[in-house]
Amino acid sequence: MDKALTVLDVLREADRAMRLSEIARRACLAKSTTHRLIGVLVSHRMVAGNGGAYLLGDRMQDRRVVVPEQEARSLRAVMMPFLIDLYNLTHGTVYLAVPGEGGMVKYLASLFGHNSIRTPSRSREWAPAHCTAAGKILLSEQCEAADDDSGRCPAPGNTVELSDIRRAGLAHNWGEYVPGVACIAIGIPNSAGVGRAAIAVSDGTDRLNPTSTIGHLRRIGFASAVAAQQVLR
Repeated sequence: MDKALTVLDVLREADRAMRLSEIARRACLAKSTTHRLIGVLVSHRMVAGNGGAYLLGDRMQDRRVVVPEQEARSLRAVMMPFLIDLYNLTHGTVYLAVPGEGGMVKYLASLFGHNSIRTPSRSREWAPAHCTAAGKILLSEQCEAADDDSGRCPAPGNTVELSDIRRAGLAHNWGEYVPGVACIAIGIPNSAGVGRAAIAVSDGTDRLNPTSTIGHLRRIGFASAVAAQQVLR
């Protein structure tokens, strides 16, 4: 039990996906022991991961969502055709995300193919916002709303980076969340122009083409805006 708790503490402190060898080293455990413990924790959804990278599972996360459940289900339904279009254009892993409380982001949908790179986000609903592209774009919207009211940003993360993201209208991470994996995201606004959701594309850092991916994201984002605004408050 003590060793399993140590593994969870290591993952909680890192707040990102970690390789087995890194977890074992930080926990001061043998690699074989760490592998066995993670297998048990994965079976209980306390740890999530595939492709050799692991992070805290859904049972260890704050599950409160800013977007109401009915709204989230409707958003997923209206956005699915656009997500399919985005996948067909990029052949990367495609996500639809909404903000959650506690510095988290919730994935409402993920689309991927046989050759798509495997990441923990494909098998879990929650991820830390500050190191994921979808999370960053949603955090930048929180900062914009706070600036309008009080001039202070309550969101975790680098406020200078979030300000740059807000001006650019897109966010990216380049191996921050999962080593070797890149992701680019844009916000989906409600009728008031406030980003209440995000769509993202991820792939290997050696496979993701930023220029074409950004172009596809912007086109799909623009095409889906009217449908999404009928749902998002």
